[in-house]
This record gives sequence, structure tokens and C-alpha cells, in this order.
Amino acid sequence: MFSERFLYPPHDEATWEDMWRIIAGMKGLKNQKIELSHFASLNGEREAMMLAPLSKVTGLDSFEVHLPYAGPEYPDAPFRLIRPVSEDSDSDASD
Repeated sequence: MFSERFLYPPHDEATWEDMWRIIAGMKGLKNQKIELSHFASLNGEREAMMLAPLSKVTGLDSFEVHLPYAGPEYPDAPFRLIRPVSEDSDSDASD
């Protein structure tokens, strides 16, 4: 899932998945906001794998995931995905 630079804890896939399992089990958690700014971009498959464990976190009043690059939406996810507005979107809005 992650690049080869991230093979060792706490930067490995198993730790990432375990962290989200723990967060999903937090009974009083109402709001969650994360910013994944380390990655300049991820291909679709890697991004989907990285975001999959977040789907276990449900029942929150607010759950935002900020990514620093454009990409697909996940309409069925329990989180709101926030990405930068692309320049193409801006030019369409002004037409």
C-alpha cells in the first residue's frame, strides 16, 4: 500500500490498519479530521487501499479527510473527502 520507504512501524500498512481499528472502537468519538499531506499523490488503487480502513469508523457527527491532490470521490464512505479545487473547475465556474 505505502511506498517502500514506509515498510517499518509506525509507517507500515499493518500499523495504519490497526490505528483505524482502534479509532473505530472509540465509543465517545464524535468528530474526526485528518490531513494526509505527506503524499503528493497516490494512484487510484493505492489511495483506495489507504482509505479502506477509514470506512470502519462510523457514527460520527463529522469525519473529514483532507488530501492535497485531486482524485476520485468516495460517495459511500463514512467520511467527507476534501481535495483542492482544480484549476479546471475554476475555469468552468467562470464561463
